Amino acid sequence: MKNVSKKLTNILLILLPPALFLSYHPVISLAETPTMNLEFSIAELWLILLFAVSLPHLLDLIKFYGLKRLLIIAVVPLYLLTTAIWSKNHLRALLTAGIFGLLVYVALHIIYIIKRNNSLLTLVVKSLIVSA
Repeated sequence: MKNVSKKLTNILLILLPPALFLSYHPVISLAETPTMNLEFSIAELWLILLFAVSLPHLLDLIKFYGLKRLLIIAVVPLYLLTTAIWSKNHLRALLTAGIFGLLVYVALHIIYIIKRNNSLLTLVVKSLIVSA
């Protein structure tokens, strides 16, 4: 399972620059409320996929960073989650907190991967150059 996860993670990291390039269009519209549009972009789908693929490596991240450091980092996403209580738009607050939490977890996972495999960084940079 972890080998498949590592291969998918590598593929998703190489696809990062094109996913960021396509962050505004195309947009997959799901629904609409009076105060916001519920839609997915390619970048959000990429983020959710990378989170799902990297979730089996949670114990590796805890060993790499240490539980205390990860709990300190998790304070900000948890605070954003609690702001939904007094927010005027609860759904938007929850979705924003969720996306921010995914970004934090995926960023920590990317740093962990690059520290363990420097050649992957060159592939991502090459992909960025080609897609620019």
